[in-house]
This record gives sequence, C-alpha cells and structure tokens, in this order.
Amino acid sequence: MIGRLVMPSAVNSEGQQDGAAAARRTARQIGLIRTCDSLAGSVAQTAIPVAIFRITGSALWAGSTFALEWTARLVAISCGGALIDRSNPRTLLIASACARVLVAAATITAFMTGAGPLAIVAAGAAVGAINEVSYLTLEKVGAAVAVSARAQAAQTAIDQGTVLLGPLLAGTALLAGPAWAFTMVAVLSTMAAGAAWPLTHRPMHARSTGTPARALRAGVRAVLKQPVLCWMTAALASMNLLAALLQAATPVLVATWTTSPAAVGIAWSAAAAAAIAAAAAAGRILDRVAPRRLIVAVCAGAALATACAAAAPTYALFTAALALLAAAEGVALVVLRTTRVRLLPPSVFGAAVAVMIFALLLPMPLGGLLTAGTDPKHLPYLLVAAAAVHAAVTGAAAIGLGRLQSRPQSPPAPGADRSQR
Repeated sequence: MIGRLVMPSAVNSEGQQDGAAAARRTARQIGLIRTCDSLAGSVAQTAIPVAIFRITGSALWAGSTFALEWTARLVAISCGGALIDRSNPRTLLIASACARVLVAAATITAFMTGAGPLAIVAAGAAVGAINEVSYLTLEKVGAAVAVSARAQAAQTAIDQGTVLLGPLLAGTALLAGPAWAFTMVAVLSTMAAGAAWPLTHRPMHARSTGTPARALRAGVRAVLKQPVLCWMTAALASMNLLAALLQAATPVLVATWTTSPAAVGIAWSAAAAAAIAAAAAAGRILDRVAPRRLIVAVCAGAALATACAAAAPTYALFTAALALLAAAEGVALVVLRTTRVRLLPPSVFGAAVAVMIFALLLPMPLGGLLTAGTDPKHLPYLLVAAAAVHAAVTGAAAIGLGRLQSRPQSPPAPGADRSQR
C-alpha cells in the first residue's frame, strides 16, 4: 500500500525532471543557433558599411547603404510576423541561414570580378532582410522556453556578445580584404544551419492569421491593448535613432582620429562589451527596480551618451560614449523583452513582436538618410539634436508610464504570462 501511494509521486517527480532536462537541452540548442546566426549577421552588418566607405570614400554612399539595408529589414518585418506564426521555426532558420550563404557567395564573386559598390549595397539589403526573419524566428522560439527576466537577460547577452565578436571578426577579416569578411559570414551561416537541423521544438502553435496585412493588424491590436508596451516601444525607438546615427556616422567620425580599418570594429566591440555586462546585470536589477523606472533611467542615459559622443575630442572618449549608449540599450532591451513575453498572447506573438520591432527599427533608415544628407563636419550637431529629441520622448514616456502606474494595469492576455522555471 505504501508503495502504491509513493509510486505516483515518484513518477511525477521523474517526469518533471525529464521535462526540465529536455527544456534545458532545448534552451542550449537554441542558444547555439542564436549565437551562430547573430554572429553571422553582426559580421555582415559591420563589414558592409566599412567596405563601402573604403571603396568609395563617401559618407553619402555609406549612409545610403545603411538606409537601404534597414529599409529591407522593415519590409521583411512587415511580412515576417504572419509567416513566423504559422511556420516551422526549424525550416525558417535553416532557410534563412542558407539564403545568407548564397548572398555571401554572390558578394565574394562580385569582389573578385570587380563589380563595384552596387554589389555591396545589394548584399546589404539582402542580408538585412534575412537577418530580420531569423531574428523574429529566434525571438518566438526563445519566448517559448524562457520567460523570466534572467532568462531574457541571458538571450540579450548572447545577442550583445555576438555584437562584441562580430565587429572584431569583421575588422580582422577586412584587414585581408572584404571577400574574407563575407567568407566568414558564409561559414557562420553554415554553422547556424547545422545547429538548427536537429531542432524539433515547435513553440506556441498558432492558427494562421491570414494575409500579412491582417497579421499586422492583429499585432497592432495586441500591442495597443498594453499601454506599457506602447510607451516602452516609443522610448526605445527614439533611442534607436541615436544608435542609427552613430552606426552610420562612426566610420566618418573615426576617420578623423585614425585610418585603421579595424578602428570602427574595435569601438563597437568595446561598446558591446559594456552592453553584455549591463544586460547580465539587468535581470537581477529587475528583481529590485520597477521596469518602468529602469527603462526611463537608461533612456535618459542614452541621451547623455550621445551628446558626449558628439563632443568627444578623442577616439578613446568617443568609444567610451558608445559604450555608455550600448549599455543603456542592453538594459532597455531586457526590460522590453521581459515585459512583452509576459503580456503578449502566444496566438499572435510573432505578429505583435513584428509590429514592435518594426516601430523600433523605423528610425534606422532615417538615421542613414540623415547621415547621408549631412556634411561630415556637421555630424556632431546632428547627434546633439537627435539626443535632444530622444530626451523629449523619454520625458513623455516617463509621464505616460507614471500615469499608468497610478491606475490598475491591463492584465496579461490569456496564456501570455507563462510559468517560469
């Protein structure tokens, strides 16, 4: 009789242990895929504008390439939400990685045949679209296996870690020639496809939301039901304008201090190192500080960092300002990702995240266009003006979030607040 009473409990315990072990294996597998895929995208994102500037010596070409790349990303996001909600993540991840390999191979061929800067511009647009599809897919998979603040901080740290290694690898490869950088992109993409091949986890099954337009409308409705997400997204979108301007302008600004092709990569790698540390700490900070207060504080820090970058008299101080901006962005991303995983319903998670990412990335091509249309010697004034705009948006978000805190918050959608393990 005692055995019969104990056996069910033992079986349940063993089942829970097996389930937890399987979840850990899946999380590690997804982490490996995310690392390889994000690293490939980071190398390409760093190599393309630097290669363009080295070939043409023109800030107009560098800014236009940046703008076109992020325009392609926005188009991919607008169509990707519905695709991700109704597709197998394994198929999407493998297809994205293989497509990036093909683009890298075509770009290497263009370099070898002397096709000129237009080939790099086209590669930037194609890689940008591919990167967004794979990123959205990984976001949905990651949301299914990790919903706690610390788990989201770990995923953000992976992203920031690839941002750290990507520019270093790209800068090193560019010393030997642009073709080597794209060879590295092809190798990393192949590794990502190989890591995704045994993936069997299909998270958050959802009914088809129909056409991309209908999926976007569903995503917009899901986000608008959570005003906290709206204010956070607005604050981070204005922060991304700062990041976009600095990403597009960094090759031009750094050229005033050094002509080393690795200098841009080193600066952004130092910034990414700060972002990793900040993202790792953000999970613990969220245990003690309200997300609304934390995101307002780091957004204010981003405005200060951009103003410091504009006024930096040396390469070292400019790099330090980039590090402060990246650290603020890392913490803000952890806050936003943790909040949206807890509030958004699984049935439209991909579409809703696509809407949020679309809003977050909308300033990126604008940053490239503004940089392309600004005289290089006036870029510091442009950065100061953008910092002022971001400070104003942050102030409005602080007021809006404060008002929301004074009244009951909208409850999470059914199924959105998944249990944490």
